[in-house]
Amino acid sequence: MIKLPSQPCLMKCNPFKETNEHITSDEIETTLKYDIQENELQSLYISKNNAHKPNKYQLSEHTLQLIGKRKELIAIQAKKENIKLVADLSKRIRESIRKDRKVKRLKTFEHYIQKKGGVKKALKELREVGKEWIPKLKDKSNTTTIRQNIKDLATSFYRQLYARQHQITIGHHRRVLTQHIDEGKSEPVPDILLCEVEKAIKSQKMEKSPGPDKITNELMRGNIEELTPILTKIFNEILTSRQIPKQWTKFHTKIMTNSTKSNITINGDSLEYVKDYIYLGQVISIEDQMPKEINLRIATGWKKYWSLKEIVKSKDLNMSIKRKTFNTCILPCLTYGCETWTLTKALREKLAVAQRTMERSMTGYKRQDKIRNIDLRNLTKLTDILERIDQQKWRWSGHMMRDKMGKWSRRVTEWYPRDSKRRRGRQHTRWEDEIRLTAGPNWRRVARDRQQWKSLEEAFANRHAELRDIL
Repeated sequence: MIKLPSQPCLMKCNPFKETNEHITSDEIETTLKYDIQENELQSLYISKNNAHKPNKYQLSEHTLQLIGKRKELIAIQAKKENIKLVADLSKRIRESIRKDRKVKRLKTFEHYIQKKGGVKKALKELREVGKEWIPKLKDKSNTTTIRQNIKDLATSFYRQLYARQHQITIGHHRRVLTQHIDEGKSEPVPDILLCEVEKAIKSQKMEKSPGPDKITNELMRGNIEELTPILTKIFNEILTSRQIPKQWTKFHTKIMTNSTKSNITINGDSLEYVKDYIYLGQVISIEDQMPKEINLRIATGWKKYWSLKEIVKSKDLNMSIKRKTFNTCILPCLTYGCETWTLTKALREKLAVAQRTMERSMTGYKRQDKIRNIDLRNLTKLTDILERIDQQKWRWSGHMMRDKMGKWSRRVTEWYPRDSKRRRGRQHTRWEDEIRLTAGPNWRRVARDRQQWKSLEEAFANRHAELRDIL
């Protein structure tokens, strides 16, 4: 039996000293070395998370004076009058602390929004110590706040989520793909270098959620000097022995097809069929792709909006701060991938309604107040979502037609199918129909002239503006 390394120290000593002794040993299998290293990183992650950090909230002088008075009263022998005064002071202290926290948060948000336009740095600075408990959890019918019921709901949800479907083995129809390598012609694979592993660790993005192993990128970069030689040796042994750790073999594969569905099982796991899926933030679907994409964008925009409700719903912040937050953080969520959209009149109206609803929520007005849309826009001065979509689409289409690399996007745009017939009735709206209305049927030729194409951008983006003002 191999004894796993003990709890690592965090500061001065090398936390991977004992692990390095196991890794350098040739008597241990490569997969076991990988398990030892993973356990060591998980232990270090738990130890660092348990370290205490000071609270970054600052109390005002008024609050500190109230706390001092309460200490003086508590030091005096308990009397009925003092007990009432202490209770009253405690109530005033709690209210004052809540006010100080609110002022601190708003000042921090305002500083970073004016400086950088986003709230990511502000949220990082305001992050409190430890993890918060889940205060409540909503079921299909009701909301529970009892700890045991919350635990049961979460357990039931993830049990159903990861439950295996009915498995049907394909049997003799299963194919085993093997790769035949001609040893006479193949060149030897070079070893993985220390600098390559170090560069790979440094290239990982920070402040990202860890995987099931709970190993964060910050933990890897913080111990890069000790980890680099260990991981390099493990990777080279994996490359030589062709023994892949079991953690690498887990996969999540789904199938989408417009033909007959047949059960496919790989190593006892049945692959799931889906009608649509999200790839790189956009919906991929065979039917009704654009309505699904617009619904996803609106849902994502509202999710971002409510995550920033402390700013956009605040009555203490200026509209300029709210406007910059919306244009910087929320509008990109609503218009992600808009360069390739083919919007109908109904879809355009759906996006405009979503933005107007957010504007009313930001200003505190309701529909019963009967504030006109144009007056609401004059108050908020937000960037119009439809103008932003048209602007992005116009710029990208011109860039695509001027590109000399011959990318597939341009080839698909210029492709003209000649082996099929047009269906009866009005044809579906195409991606270039809106561009044709502004630049004419020879818009591809016009797009090659950058100055001429830029002069038409404003006309294309504002072609619906007058109609929207009337409505």
